[in-house]
Amino acid sequence: MEETHGRKPRAQNLAEVRNRLLSGAFGKPGERFLTTEELAEKCGVAMQTAHNIMQSLEEERLIRKIGKRRFLTYGLIGRDSPLFLLTGPRQKTIGMHVTYLNTQIFARRIQVASQTAAARGYQLLIASSDYDMQRERAILHSFEEMNVAGVLTCPGIGPRSADMYNRYPLPHVFLGMRPEGTRGEAVLADNYEVSADVASYFLDSGFRHFGYCGIKMANDKRLQGFSHGLLRGGVPVSGRDVLLLDARAGGHISEEASEEIAAFLSRMGPRSAIYCYNEQITYMFIEQCEKLQYAIPGDILLVGFDDVPAYTRYLSRPTTVSCDESAMTENAVNLLIAQIETGEAQDRSIFIKPKLVIRG
Repeated sequence: MEETHGRKPRAQNLAEVRNRLLSGAFGKPGERFLTTEELAEKCGVAMQTAHNIMQSLEEERLIRKIGKRRFLTYGLIGRDSPLFLLTGPRQKTIGMHVTYLNTQIFARRIQVASQTAAARGYQLLIASSDYDMQRERAILHSFEEMNVAGVLTCPGIGPRSADMYNRYPLPHVFLGMRPEGTRGEAVLADNYEVSADVASYFLDSGFRHFGYCGIKMANDKRLQGFSHGLLRGGVPVSGRDVLLLDARAGGHISEEASEEIAAFLSRMGPRSAIYCYNEQITYMFIEQCEKLQYAIPGDILLVGFDDVPAYTRYLSRPTTVSCDESAMTENAVNLLIAQIETGEAQDRSIFIKPKLVIRG
């Protein structure tokens, strides 16, 4: 990285140092990092360039300055690391991040997490990002500053989610969703297997056509499990059987999607069974069925997901997939406390299978 005639841009110098740091070339997370002088000498750059690189690494929270020393903070910090020993034992508080407070699902998770943590002698500190990835990043950083022992997170999905969490220095466990490419522990619903159960239910229902309505996303386990379940029954899923809607932050579907749903229903016709990605989509289908004068479940058999009433004007709730939020949350809190108290984390996901709740 030596600076000679035709100097490399500072951005390239920074990228090289960052890549070497993340590869472990400068030590493990929590260990002491180089001084500015040592960085300049080791990388063959001018002192001003080394100073600028240090500032950028601090801004990216890859290193942290305590007193006159800087420490590596690019990943999970072990209990025996110099940084952990220097900052001292963390308070018995767990930070909990959720993407949105005003939902029954997250309200239930918060309630169970608080009870489970309290039973283990921990307090819960709650923050919501409102589906804003920048705010989520800020919340994670604020938990560090508050000296929490670990973080339970219901993450959003953004282009740099994996990068953000894989660099995070505190013990953390994902609950309900895990960004693609992340390492660590997670407690998730087994969307694949229960969706295969939905397919079996449809095949046994006597209906002739089967469809799926979800959101545009990569690696949709619900669609994959549903398609595989139908295929096992000898019914392949074609493109015309699948409607994928544009989703806003958090998977919320705009009302404009009603026209797409109406067209999909008209194409599928009566005696069709349709699996919906979430309860909001399910109730949008119910509204369109009313307009088209399709009876439910006589003409259209609907199965939703999450078992949450979307609109109070509906007295009856449809057949749906119900997740055991209590079991998922209890498992996640206990995994996190085990991480905190042992200093060890595994790279694994624990799956809890939801159940199909048949109504009407």
